[in-house]
Amino acid sequence: GLALAVELDDQDSRSPRRIVGADRRLDGVEDQPIHDLERRRQDARGDDLGDGGAGLAALREGVPPRKTWPAGEPDAARATLAAAFAPEPDWGPARVFETVRNVLPRNAVVTADSGAHRILLSQMWQAYEPRTMLQSTALCTMGCAVPLAAGAKLAEPGRPVAAFVGDAGLEMVLGELATVRDLGVPVIVIVLVDESLALIEMKQRKAGLPNVGVDFDGTDFAAVAEALGGHGASVDTVDGLAHEVEAALGRERFTVVACAIGRHAYDGKL
Repeated sequence: GLALAVELDDQDSRSPRRIVGADRRLDGVEDQPIHDLERRRQDARGDDLGDGGAGLAALREGVPPRKTWPAGEPDAARATLAAAFAPEPDWGPARVFETVRNVLPRNAVVTADSGAHRILLSQMWQAYEPRTMLQSTALCTMGCAVPLAAGAKLAEPGRPVAAFVGDAGLEMVLGELATVRDLGVPVIVIVLVDESLALIEMKQRKAGLPNVGVDFDGTDFAAVAEALGGHGASVDTVDGLAHEVEAALGRERFTVVACAIGRHAYDGKL
């Protein structure tokens, strides 16, 4: 049998030459005992670790392709997830995500803020290319979606970019809309408006605790967007949302679409 491994240490991300050395390689690896390979690895001092791409290409020569999941397990898993997180009959957060996915082209980049919407979006969103769904997974940073979207649009101006964010998350970083305006990046900001820190409110309710510090008054995000030089709209229907996203794709300034979903909209979904 063959055991193939790649070792990364805390310097690898800062010193790519320790991993990649396309102009140098280790000869005679196939007939070296393990302890000799370990010694040679220690003597290599980074640059002699070899060309990983060429090594993988050599390993797959003469190996016929085969199905990794012959019983169709990935399709079954996708079908199960689709059934578990099916959109609401008329309107709600899942219907918002489905509508935006149907309107955006397949190569679009979307970003997600932190909160209840991110959990649901992560289960539902269909990404057709690598790195087209960006979010803060470990730190769960609130307010990150708009800056992530701005960066993605700056990196690839020709690719549509949309940000999903809760109303509390956007209120934390409203100034970022001015930055987006000044940078001239026409990102689309989809705001899930429920006037609540929904995930924390759900946890309070589940634990039998009183509702404390999680609900708040509404903000007119459409008016804020217009005041900051963008286009703003408020919607509460699938047709209205689809129209606004379609129009935003052809706009040269940023767009904020506030989707009123109401409180407790994530009940039974997470």
